[in-house]
Amino acid sequence: RLLLFVGSLRTGEASVNVPIFRLSFVITAVIAVFLLGESVRPAKLIGLVLAALAVLSLANLAASKWSLRSLAPLLIATLAFGIVGILIKKSTMAGAGTIALLMVQSLAFSSIAALNALLTGKLRPNPTTLRFAPVVAFTQLAWAFLLVQSLQVGDASVSYPIVQLSFVLTTLLAVFLLKEGMTRNKGMGLALAVLAVAAFALP
Repeated sequence: RLLLFVGSLRTGEASVNVPIFRLSFVITAVIAVFLLGESVRPAKLIGLVLAALAVLSLANLAASKWSLRSLAPLLIATLAFGIVGILIKKSTMAGAGTIALLMVQSLAFSSIAALNALLTGKLRPNPTTLRFAPVVAFTQLAWAFLLVQSLQVGDASVSYPIVQLSFVLTTLLAVFLLKEGMTRNKGMGLALAVLAVAAFALP
């Protein structure tokens, strides 16, 4: 799914593709309700709508150039990411251990990444990759571990939307550390995201 998503960025715009990819939580939530029997509370529905609006508020869809060549792999990647959430939740319900699940997932991911590197001839990492890759790997491992832990006791239709709202922290760090501007769309997205998390937290 990541290879398809990254590939879609070559011919599409990040301002469009990234928000659409983040909307994969809608797929996860819908499947979780119908296949896993998760509850449909008014607060959860409100949270899903607010989360979707928060993501879309960051995308300037009207001013962006759409590319069918980019859209096809993007939609497949979004669908795959949405289904992954259900598979992880299902595995935790069946008794899969967090560490064992992450180990097998990491081995499979590494094998596919290595095969792709062999096929594309891009085996040698550059200095920038060597500098940032360990930190990124540790952060992603922590993210995956905590997500699986939350899925063991919580609904996938709640955990995945909240995880996808991580752009709140990303946006704030970009504004304060990278000196990016705070636009009206960013501010609206942040406000909607906070309201969405509050809705999900309601009993």
